[in-house]
Amino acid sequence: MIKKRFLPTRPSKLMCLLLIGLMSSLYIIDNLSMASFAGSQIFIYYIKPALWIGFAFLTWYFPKIHSKGKLKLRSALNLWAFILGVLYIAVNIMGGIVDGFGKSPYSHSPLGILTNIITVGSMLVGVEFIRSYLINNLSKKENYLVFIPIALFTTIIGISFNRFLNLKDFQKTVEFIAQYFAPDFSKNLFATYLAFLGGPLPAIIYIGILQAFHWLSPILPNLKWITASLIGILCPLFSLATLENIYAKEAKKIKREDEEEGVFSWIITSLVSIGIIWFAVGVFPI
Repeated sequence: MIKKRFLPTRPSKLMCLLLIGLMSSLYIIDNLSMASFAGSQIFIYYIKPALWIGFAFLTWYFPKIHSKGKLKLRSALNLWAFILGVLYIAVNIMGGIVDGFGKSPYSHSPLGILTNIITVGSMLVGVEFIRSYLINNLSKKENYLVFIPIALFTTIIGISFNRFLNLKDFQKTVEFIAQYFAPDFSKNLFATYLAFLGGPLPAIIYIGILQAFHWLSPILPNLKWITASLIGILCPLFSLATLENIYAKEAKKIKREDEEEGVFSWIITSLVSIGIIWFAVGVFPI
């Protein structure tokens, strides 16, 4: 019987470095105007999506590294990812009720929607396949010393390099970290945990729901930066803590009569978490 190798071997480490190098190279090409040689429109809408899909296929053909979650909980994990993604959107909508809504700046013609799905979806699939390979290759057990660097790396490559260059004073830096970097890092940290347990699919489901709302909804919450920061940081972290608790209970094969209590506790935890955020953003007059 062939034993599964969980700890990274030298070849697998080299594959991880290759994937990190490919993602970094594409990020550099995309942000340093090197893509202008091929035409910016051609690069954005054809070459870049093709490269991301190519990265996903490359990762798929690498020696299989199984995720560390229990196989019998995979379908439940996908459902939890979906529910927590929907809850994130619901909290954003509640924040919009307080701060107001605005018209989406993205095209919503049939061609525009298809273009956004291809460009954003290809990157989503490529990133999550690579994330899953990295985290399950480099970590045998739940280890945030590995989770955090991977989450930081995927956060950085998702932010335009020009945004970093525009941080010319302390106030702009604080607002940038609070409104963009910290929320994206929180989402990537939760996606990394999902990929660790269930591979790329639950992470694709969770991030995909958030991206679909952002890119496809004709009306979006026009949140103040402090509101966006609060929701963007707390929601993924509450989701992470909630899922850790749920998974730990389910993985220990709790008794049948305790399962209803576990689900009830999860629902209460989620509602309390949302309530705290609503109070903080001013939904209630307290």
